[in-house]
Amino acid sequence: MLSLIIPVYNEAKILKKTIEFIKQQLYFSSTEILVVDGQSSDNTWTIIQKLEGIKSIKSEKGRAKQMNTGAKAASQDLLFFLHIDSQPPLHFDKQIINTINNNTQAGSFRLKFNDRHWWLSFICWFTQFNFTVCRGGDQGLFITKNAFEKIGGFNEDYIVFEDHEIVKQLKKHRFTFKVMPDYMITSSRLFRQYGIFRLQVIFAKLYIKRYILKQPPNQLYKSYQKAIQKNWTKN
Repeated sequence: MLSLIIPVYNEAKILKKTIEFIKQQLYFSSTEILVVDGQSSDNTWTIIQKLEGIKSIKSEKGRAKQMNTGAKAASQDLLFFLHIDSQPPLHFDKQIINTINNNTQAGSFRLKFNDRHWWLSFICWFTQFNFTVCRGGDQGLFITKNAFEKIGGFNEDYIVFEDHEIVKQLKKHRFTFKVMPDYMITSSRLFRQYGIFRLQVIFAKLYIKRYILKQPPNQLYKSYQKAIQKNWTKN
């Protein structure tokens, strides 16, 4: 069966409603749900502990660290990492299990935004292709625990691009990666907050620094922080 791992930080406003939605999407009642809090400063941790059928875990802050912590606590041999602002499709757990049973070790879903802006739709169109550059954490990542352990889990040096790095390692070790035909629905809140095209330019520059200039993880994060802070002051 499946262990669903959700890293969170200061998500008190949407946490309860989102977890309820995820439960409604499940096919198997035995699917394990682990919510990993990264030292939230709001009442996220209090809410997690009150949710029924949820395994609550504390971790150091950092998505890669939180997901690794969740993986260690997971009881099942199949892991699915999900961002709290992404909504999985109906019976996603059954879809994943069926795919793994067909000789696949890892994969993700295609992507749609909860926003009809034409540029966001254009971005999502590329998620049908099985290229590392087209992958992102908003699409979810399922992986067998065996494959996860063999590649050493998420590289905690990466504060950003941790999802790209783990897919890169999966392909480097020749594990079969499948892009599912169904979609994850994710929030456009970050794009709307910073400006759709402005944020796209930020990501494009980061891609160049990551894949062409080969910036190390710590420098990549500094570039991200600098870009976000600079653009935040323009709003």
